[in-house]
Amino acid sequence: MTSYLRAKLVEWDIKLKGLKRELDGLGNIFPRVVHRLTNEYNQLMVVSNQLKRFVSITERLQTSGLTNIASQFSRRAFEQLKDLQSRYQLIANYYLWALSGQTQPYAIALRLLLAPLLKQPGLQHISDWLVVRGEGPATTNRIIEIPIFYLPRYQQRTLIDLADVLHELGHNVWEGNQAIRRPVFRAISDYFANNPTPGGLQYWQDTLFGAKRVEEIFCDIYATTIGGPAYAYAWLDLVMRASYQPFGRSPYAHLS
Repeated sequence: MTSYLRAKLVEWDIKLKGLKRELDGLGNIFPRVVHRLTNEYNQLMVVSNQLKRFVSITERLQTSGLTNIASQFSRRAFEQLKDLQSRYQLIANYYLWALSGQTQPYAIALRLLLAPLLKQPGLQHISDWLVVRGEGPATTNRIIEIPIFYLPRYQQRTLIDLADVLHELGHNVWEGNQAIRRPVFRAISDYFANNPTPGGLQYWQDTLFGAKRVEEIFCDIYATTIGGPAYAYAWLDLVMRASYQPFGRSPYAHLS
């Protein structure tokens, strides 16, 4: 087991050095993004050092014959390894990948289109944003103040798809404002307290699917409030072209 962890330490040492070179090579483009990614990298190194420490302790305990205690530290090492992978993916697979396309003409144009939308209520926590042309519309806000917006490739066919990004703005409002989430779930509790329904409250609050659906409903309401008919027609257009069954329940949380 420790030989596997030692091999992983060597692998991660190489990957982290490569990641540092990529971050150092970014220069002054998108300074807020680079600053935040640098902080994320520093946290990544903290996790890496903890991993090395747990591996070293595991080896010493095994040498001393304390296998039961060694297995506990080995489990902690694997937890750190998992955390390391997650943090690395955040920087490399999401943000560095998105940054690499920000000088493309489509990204420059779409960033300009998004700029006035990001001044809407509830989005004041956003300091910068990135745009990716992919299987959108979608958003990644794993770094709350720097979301990534994925906009559909088929906007080359119709600009109506751009209105769907209003729904994605709603996700950033929801995730960035706990003061909004609490009253929503409180209202759900109050409703079912006055209107008892078997399993109703549990569905909306105690299951991941129900909580996610609440968020999706909020995003549609937010988008309709901001975009009005433009969003309504864009949503209908998107649903009619959807490759999945938009009116089904599982595994989709969208209330179509």
